[in-house]
Amino acid sequence: MLNLQKLLPRHYKIIDLFLSGSMTIKEIAEEVGMSTVAIHNIRNSPTFMHELSMRRKSRNEIVDELSARDIVDSTSRIIEDHTEAAAQKIVDLLDRGDPPIQLKAASELLDRGGYPKSSKVEGTIKAAVVVLDAKDVARIERTRELESN
Repeated sequence: MLNLQKLLPRHYKIIDLFLSGSMTIKEIAEEVGMSTVAIHNIRNSPTFMHELSMRRKSRNEIVDELSARDIVDSTSRIIEDHTEAAAQKIVDLLDRGDPPIQLKAASELLDRGGYPKSSKVEGTIKAAVVVLDAKDVARIERTRELESN
């Protein structure tokens, strides 16, 4: 077995050809002007195998990172493209005749609009100031109507 101490430029070219995944050992040998036996010996060298392994690992990490980024980007685009339709669906549910569905839709709409359900607060409040605009008042009135039905 060949025991390479240091990889030469031709060895790195062989690594690149192996990593391409599209060439046989015979084709690699022809490409670099060596025999198939020489390519086998180089490939089986611990130094060569270590470098090939490190490059594969590095390439796989890059592919994984790109894949994850592509998934996030794709998901973000899908969400952007359908946000308006999803919001409209919730608004449409507000107009349905079934009060539990209306209440759930109103709750979801308020939650997504930045008005989540409040949690129970224990204690005494001495004073509170709440500033509401016309939209807030309309939402409250609409919610009260839904709850009373």
